[in-house]
Amino acid sequence: LKLHSSDFNAIFRPLGALRGRRHAMETGEAAEWQDTWEDWAPTVHEYLVSCGCVAGGLCDPQTGELYGVAPVEEDAGIKLLHQTPYMEKQFADDGKHVEVLIDEASGLSEVCQSRTAEGAVWLGGKRHHICKVETVRSGKDNLVRLVFACRKDQGVYIGVMTGQAIIGMYSGAPADGAAKT
Repeated sequence: LKLHSSDFNAIFRPLGALRGRRHAMETGEAAEWQDTWEDWAPTVHEYLVSCGCVAGGLCDPQTGELYGVAPVEEDAGIKLLHQTPYMEKQFADDGKHVEVLIDEASGLSEVCQSRTAEGAVWLGGKRHHICKVETVRSGKDNLVRLVFACRKDQGVYIGVMTGQAIIGMYSGAPADGAAKT
């Protein structure tokens, strides 16, 4: 699977507006932007879900906190992308099972900050192996760090910019064209 920055143009188009809007909200410069982060769900749905992703959302790279997750019906998107911290049985180096705390938000934050010691990210209770990471230029001055993680018949693209990340999850085998969504 070869990733091209041109494949991500439609997905990352709303990030520039998002960065400006978030800055205005944080600094109080724009009183008209007093909406909640969930108001981003229709935009995420338009740019990601309606284009073939099974789920999408925005993320604070420092905390790993998701917001604007789509689809919103029956919390389908959030169920695919996030679970609250939980214990998971895993094999230790000695071959025995050990209980490990999985904190998906913390793991997502580590991926966004280029700190992935285990080479994977947990999303929606499933481990996705990090397959490729590259940095591309978006516009004149913006660098986007692209992370592609996958598991059998499922994958996720994570695009990280300064202060913001966007996540798009697809379903299906890459050979069937699912990764092109």
